[in-house]
Order: sequence, then structure tokens, then C-alpha cells
Amino acid sequence: MQKTFQRFLAVPVLTITVMTMLPIPKMETQFGKLYETDCLSVLPHLSSGSIDLIFADPPFNLGKEYNAKFTDSVPERDYLSWCERWLNELIRLLCPGGAFFLRVSFRGSAV
Repeated sequence: MQKTFQRFLAVPVLTITVMTMLPIPKMETQFGKLYETDCLSVLPHLSSGSIDLIFADPPFNLGKEYNAKFTDSVPERDYLSWCERWLNELIRLLCPGGAFFLRVSFRGSAV
């Protein structure tokens, strides 16, 4: 009598959860956290309508040398797309009646 063996291959099912995590703060105090990163890696983690006052002083894409972590000279289309994304995030975060201040540069401007 011949025995028949069946082989079963156990393949674990992997569930991959992609967790978007905040970067590590550069500094943290009882008053808050300071991040040295592109704002788009932090802003999406904040609750909508949770900020009373926003002051933004973005890079102006003028070719200024900051450090090895940032390039201030990118194609205009990329820069404007980036600006649109962070501005939309700030609008989402601003509470009703909140204030938004944007520092602008007139260098290279027609104004």
C-alpha cells in the first residue's frame, strides 16, 4: 500500500500598514515642538481649524544658499506647485476668524 502525502505550503498573509509619521523635532519645550523640515511633512498631521495665527516666511526660490538640506533654486512650476500645496494646508488649519500673515519678497518682482 502506497501512502500519499500532501504538502501544504503555509504562506503568511502580510498586512502592511503604511504609517505616516512626523519627523523628529529639532527642539521640544513645554510650549511646543520645532521641526527643521519641509512644512508639508508636518502640516498634514495637524487638525483642521486648530490654528489661530499663522506667520509664514517661505523660501522665495531666488537661489539663496541655506544648507545642504534645502535647494532654493527649483523650476518655477515645481516651486509654484509646492507653494499651492502648503498654502492649501495653512488654509485648512486656520480656525474661523484666524489670522494669516505671509512675508513676501519684492526681489525679482515686477512690483
